[in-house]
Amino acid sequence: MSDPRLAEDVPTGAFGGPRPEPRVEPWTKAEQARHRADLNAALRGWRDESESARRDRERHWPPRTAPRAA
Repeated sequence: MSDPRLAEDVPTGAFGGPRPEPRVEPWTKAEQARHRADLNAALRGWRDESESARRDRERHWPPRTAPRAA
């Protein structure tokens, strides 16, 4: 029995047709490395100043250097 509220009887992820072929060629390893370097450079020095981030920093930093007692 089909539920009229659903787009298809059994979800297949196709939503009525096959997925289109990807139009973008996969990145080369050099392109990936350059993109990663650009992202790292953009994030270097960034700091979230929200209240929840401040609480997390207080709870987790500095990281523990001594092992916990067993």
